[in-house]
Amino acid sequence: MLNVILNFSVKLHDIYPQLPSYQQLVQQLRERTPHQGWHFYDHLEERPANRHHPLYLETPLLDVLRGTTTMEEQRDAIRRTVRDALELLQHDDALKTLTDEVRHKASSLTET
Repeated sequence: MLNVILNFSVKLHDIYPQLPSYQQLVQQLRERTPHQGWHFYDHLEERPANRHHPLYLETPLLDVLRGTTTMEEQRDAIRRTVRDALELLQHDDALKTLTDEVRHKASSLTET
């Protein structure tokens, strides 16, 4: 499997799950990934929840590499596929909005 995983540091574990931008990103990934060849996993729904790596995008590596024969073709196929995953995360500036909101929230907590 080829995975793209969002990682959050321990100091953010109590911050990001409640943020509107995080909830929006989760909803957007739920809606868009089935149509883009990726499987979406929300690991906050598991018990125990995985707060370090809450969001996974996964696709079969064999499918990505199918039809390639050289290392360069394989590298290019993986790059294209990961780029597609990044586009899913960046759709409607979802990842940027989350990043900005997390930074703002984290900085306001350190100021108090």
